[in-house]
Amino acid sequence: MLRTVIRNFEDDEVGAIGFASLSKVFGQCSAYPLALRDGRQPPSQALANRDGSPITPRVDLCNDKGSYRLDVDEIRSGRYPLAYPLAVIHPFDNSRSPIGGKFAAILQTEESQGLLAKIGLVPLRPLKSPSATPLVETDNLPQP
Repeated sequence: MLRTVIRNFEDDEVGAIGFASLSKVFGQCSAYPLALRDGRQPPSQALANRDGSPITPRVDLCNDKGSYRLDVDEIRSGRYPLAYPLAVIHPFDNSRSPIGGKFAAILQTEESQGLLAKIGLVPLRPLKSPSATPLVETDNLPQP
């Protein structure tokens, strides 16, 4: 679907608004992120230029594809209204296998956090291997 939207925009100058995960749109230059507002809060955008400045229609994303990054501060602060936590729900009463707790522990490992960051999710903490996170800069993430 995203390819069709981009083709329509590039060939026929047809506009569209849609939702896609960062991993689907990262590296292209036809779709621009919208700033969203939650009630009376100031607008918030999930992506920013590498220097931290906002992406606006005046920014030419095609000259430097992938020049933007996930704005971790906006996501972590809760200001971006479409951000949500990843949750593992499991019973604590030992009525079932303790797999839920083990799965949650696995998700918190360095390797799992790196894999989650690769698909555009914000890791819980800065990662030791920055090369594992092409979509997310983790240097400015607060410690949990």
